[in-house]
Amino acid sequence: MHPFLRTALATGVLLCFVVPASALDFSVGSNGDEGDANPGDGFCATPGFISVCTFRAAVEESNWFPGEDRIFLGVGTVTISGHGIRIEDDVIIQGAGAYQSILQGDPLDTLDEGLVIGNHSKVSISDLALRGFDAGARSLPAGAALVTTPDDGNDVTLVRVWIDWNSSMNCAGVWIDGGVAEIRDSTFTHNRARGNADMPSSSLPGLGGALCITAGADVTVTNSTFFGNSAIEGGAIGMAGLGSRLRLISSTLVDNIDLAPSTSSASDHDDSAIYQTEDTFLYLNKTLIAGSCHPYSAGLTSHGGNIQSPDDSCLLNVAGDQPNLARHELGLGPIGNYGGPVPTMLPSSTSPAVEPPLSLAGPPCPTLDARGMPRFGRCDVGAVERQTVDHEVPIFVDGFETGNTNAWSSTSPP
Repeated sequence: MHPFLRTALATGVLLCFVVPASALDFSVGSNGDEGDANPGDGFCATPGFISVCTFRAAVEESNWFPGEDRIFLGVGTVTISGHGIRIEDDVIIQGAGAYQSILQGDPLDTLDEGLVIGNHSKVSISDLALRGFDAGARSLPAGAALVTTPDDGNDVTLVRVWIDWNSSMNCAGVWIDGGVAEIRDSTFTHNRARGNADMPSSSLPGLGGALCITAGADVTVTNSTFFGNSAIEGGAIGMAGLGSRLRLISSTLVDNIDLAPSTSSASDHDDSAIYQTEDTFLYLNKTLIAGSCHPYSAGLTSHGGNIQSPDDSCLLNVAGDQPNLARHELGLGPIGNYGGPVPTMLPSSTSPAVEPPLSLAGPPCPTLDARGMPRFGRCDVGAVERQTVDHEVPIFVDGFETGNTNAWSSTSPP
């Protein structure tokens, strides 16, 4: 019951109170983290004589009202301290761009998290960054930047979102724990699921540095980049739980890291890219992977047109797949801003990802790439479609193109 209505009944005073029937809009005008003065009154306002609308206050108001409310974030950085912000109702969160609108963890707080989604919520988040959250040694939920509570009714969409430098025991970037999710045109960089690497007494496995898919969740990832993430199991992506499903379409997974110590045990495996348990399902289409997988072979489907370096652990013997390439053969430039809404990796004109001869195998690629540029011809592999106006990118991995000649052999001819 609304608090105003409870007061009216308790005092015997008849009040005329109208709850908004339609969805509400809230514009965040402060980078503070104070909560709403009176959640449920329809006004996003912190306590005090001079009140402002913070992001936390906007979410608290949105949670009270049915319908798909909208929260708008402007340019700036909002620091979220302590406990995360819990979303309990349908909402659209719209930023001004992933380089401009940033939700970040408090660097002085060693135990914080970002957004926690639950209660059959339909949540759409676009054009912002989630950065620098550290869930510490928290067990469950262990994710740092964005976590969905175990709920088959959750429906999450992330578009043009940058998930960057988050850390936790498990699932440091995004954890989809049941329900459905769609991730498009987004980038995951330097997220770390450290598991028991930092805490030997812990039994947590350190699953999925950038993305976890568990509890039967159904997730589609398109035009997205995973770079420099790390975990004990699945440096970029970890999948577990009966019926969990991932469709990985036109995406790029490069130089993610397997933190598990190398042993001679037969159970030891390198899964710097993707870790997949039994009874999960992975579908690959026109995706570029520099790294290795620990796949559940009965649940792995390749639709063709995929590329992998340095082995073939993520792929099947399907027409159009290019396995066993050396890392330097991929011809990728460094992660950076190539004109799109999030950082990407641009292939050189000589990369095997550009206009591959058999990339037409399998379902068609998306109409646009991660930068919003048109895809054409035979459809490049990965998140980015190289355009005729794109400049060549440096592809050396040892700094030669910057003028650093320290690594050059003294026996090399002048």
